[in-house]
Amino acid sequence: MDDLALVKKVALSGSKFQMISAREMFESLVKLNQIKTKKPDDLSEILAGDDGEGKGSFWKLVFTVSKSNLNQATSKGLGSVSGNGGSFFPVTAVQNWNNANMRIQNGIFILGVFSLIFSGDFELVNKSGILYFDFDRLDIALGPIKFGFDLPPDEKRAGKKRPFFVWVHADQDIAIARGRGGGLAVWKRVDQEYREEEGVYSS
Repeated sequence: MDDLALVKKVALSGSKFQMISAREMFESLVKLNQIKTKKPDDLSEILAGDDGEGKGSFWKLVFTVSKSNLNQATSKGLGSVSGNGGSFFPVTAVQNWNNANMRIQNGIFILGVFSLIFSGDFELVNKSGILYFDFDRLDIALGPIKFGFDLPPDEKRAGKKRPFFVWVHADQDIAIARGRGGGLAVWKRVDQEYREEEGVYSS
């Protein structure tokens, strides 16, 4: 099994992904990160196109690798990093990108009763595969109690100084990207049935 196939198998296998060790996932991701691949011409459609609901596309965060572990493995070799190297994300975190309004939502959801959702504008530079974004709104829900507020603008986070993702790989099933902080993350696409079952962006 090649590295991309292993990452995809783990990401799409739901709770069964723990059967494949985090170490295997980490090593495959480090190797993928070192490969310079051409970004798909339809990157914007893959990441933020309509999944059939008119709400863009939804991606669940599955696995993360820290900047320090990624850099060390890249410069000194995989064997220089001890332990698992990365970790499966412990809570339900789902991002939504929507081409229709060029908005991003980044939410944490717990047991279908609590949610914390940041939202804002995004810009995808297809040629470089960089997605810039920033948040201007926070919404919180605890059971029937819901409230939110606008976030103050930060002039230091403008243009290319905004947070961003550099996409290593993206297809209709999974996405892999490095963040501005230097870490690496893997998401899997989730559908409406999943979101209804988990209470994710249900309102």
